[in-house]
Amino acid sequence: MGYGISVAPNASDVYAKVKGKTINGELGKVRLLVLEAKDYNQMPNFVKDKIGQEIEITVSKNDLKYFESEEVNVLVSFIGDEKQQSYTARIKP
Repeated sequence: MGYGISVAPNASDVYAKVKGKTINGELGKVRLLVLEAKDYNQMPNFVKDKIGQEIEITVSKNDLKYFESEEVNVLVSFIGDEKQQSYTARIKP
């Protein structure tokens, strides 16, 4: 069994409208309508082509409280390989 090729390290400074959220065990899923996706730290920006579209991000359930706001500003990364991909987010410091 071979390993997939991982997505290159990336990050986007995303401003978005929260459309919904769910909890599944220790993880939360949040649907965001991407309003803005700026380059961050000279890394590839894999969210800029999603402006005006919804994405689903995975976050720690401990971070879900932050997403009670109507709009949020987070750092989003696209992770995975050719078999499975997802978006994750970190709350900006």
